[in-house]
Amino acid sequence: MAEIKCPNRDCVHGQVPCHDCSYGEITCPDCRGNKDVQCPDCRGDGYFARGAEYEACTHCGGKGSGLQFGDFTKGTGRVPCPDCKGSGKKTCPRCHGHQKYTCHVCDGTGHVPDPNG
Repeated sequence: MAEIKCPNRDCVHGQVPCHDCSYGEITCPDCRGNKDVQCPDCRGDGYFARGAEYEACTHCGGKGSGLQFGDFTKGTGRVPCPDCKGSGKKTCPRCHGHQKYTCHVCDGTGHVPDPNG
C-alpha cells in the first residue's frame, strides 16, 4: 500500500492510502478511489424529479403496483411494478435507478496518472 499526495479535501494529513495505484498514479479526485460517482441527475436517489416533485412512473401511472402485473394463478392480484420496483416514481434515465455510475475521470479504476509525477 503506497502513501500518495492527496488532491481532495477528504485526505488525512495530506495523504490517502492507495491500494490499487502503481508508481506515478494517484487516487482519482472525482470518485476518491471508489470507482463510482453519485448520479448528479437524481442526486443519488435513483428517481427522476423535476424540481421538488418526482415524476410518476409511466408504466404503472405512479401507483407502484397494478393488477396487470399480477400472477393470477397464485392468487396475487397486485405485485410491484417491474419498472419502478413499487415506488411509483420514474426511474432516473442517467443511472437507471442504480443511484451511481462508473466514474468517467478514471474509467472506473479508482486512480489516475499523477500530474506531478
